Amino acid sequence: MSENFKISEIARLFGISSDTLRFYEKKGLLKPSVNELNHYRSYELTDINLLIDILFYRRLDLSLQDIHTILYQGDLDQLQQTLTIKEAEIKAQIEEQKLILKKLALTAQNVDEIKAAMGDVKIQPMPAYYVLLRGKNEMAAYRKSKRIFASDIFDVCQLVGVYHQQNDLIVQSAFMILLEKQMEDEFHLLKDKTCPLLEETELCARILMKFNDHKDIKAQVEPLFQKVKQKGYQPTGTIYINYMLAVSETDASEYYSEILIPVK
Repeated sequence: MSENFKISEIARLFGISSDTLRFYEKKGLLKPSVNELNHYRSYELTDINLLIDILFYRRLDLSLQDIHTILYQGDLDQLQQTLTIKEAEIKAQIEEQKLILKKLALTAQNVDEIKAAMGDVKIQPMPAYYVLLRGKNEMAAYRKSKRIFASDIFDVCQLVGVYHQQNDLIVQSAFMILLEKQMEDEFHLLKDKTCPLLEETELCARILMKFNDHKDIKAQVEPLFQKVKQKGYQPTGTIYINYMLAVSETDASEYYSEILIPVK
């Protein structure tokens, strides 16, 4: 067997592509001998050992620039600093993935609850919420977003329309982005603890239903009032509509929603 390896042999040996080897060469990491007549590359034992080191550091998810510095310009102090920085990055990524897992579990829990209790009326204490944003309507609230839509906290927030019964009408009085206090206690995402706390001491009727924000709200809510009265409670005239999950076969404005109706 020849003492040198061709690029195709090296690729098979390490389970990587020839293009990857050429890319490492382009970045100055590998420096195989090149035949000037046919441009064939020849890898010696030193090249193989160098490739082993490159692949080791790549499996540590170090950048090619960091690997080049370590192999050609580095010392132990520089390597230690690089590893420390990478460790901090990986830990941050792990925490982010843990949060995604929690969000997945929470969403799956919402799906299970909707399927099990769709349309049921449950009388319970009104949950306590942190009010992150509040406006007269959705657009007014969104204009004050303070980048909340791009933050991790947004996925566990609740988009809540607040409606009031006025004579024979049901009109929207506010739109809020809320974080349930119980969720904050679990996820610890709220950096600004000065957010006002919306804490109702009264009871509320909680109903899970499919709600369409483009349709007549009065026609959708009034049957719920009747269900509440059948339970022996009187609605106060305020309705909170929490848009939980957008799942619809026909209309993108349909949401599975949590309806909270304060009662007395």
